[in-house]
Amino acid sequence: MVLMKMNWFWLAVVSLFALSFLFIFFRKLTSIGLKSEVLLMYYFGIVAVIFGFYAFSNRASFQLTQLQIIFLIAAGIAGVVGNLFLVESLRVAPNPGYTSAVVAGNVILVSIAAVFIFQSELSLVKGAGIVLAVIGIILLGL
Repeated sequence: MVLMKMNWFWLAVVSLFALSFLFIFFRKLTSIGLKSEVLLMYYFGIVAVIFGFYAFSNRASFQLTQLQIIFLIAAGIAGVVGNLFLVESLRVAPNPGYTSAVVAGNVILVSIAAVFIFQSELSLVKGAGIVLAVIGIILLGL
């Protein structure tokens, strides 16, 4: 599988472009009258069907442990809140790029949490990058 052979950076670059188009499509759909909750319902339905075919074609196992179920429920709740607020922000922001930049600020929370949860590294240079990201987000909010 091609995905398994790509390193994390190039996987992220592909995601960057795909999610950029996704945010633009979400903004367009809400600007032509589609309500956020309806948009997300259809979007996730389409995504579920596509991932279903993908998982079946890769012969993925669908068995889950109790811990995996708990984390999936928590992820689902976070996903509903995050996606609903994302689409609403894209709808009302003067420029959808502002929403994208603020949401990309999740690098701050994820990077700091990863140090404690996954014992990931956080060097001085990477810490400085996080500080600059915070400054950028504050400037966008002004």
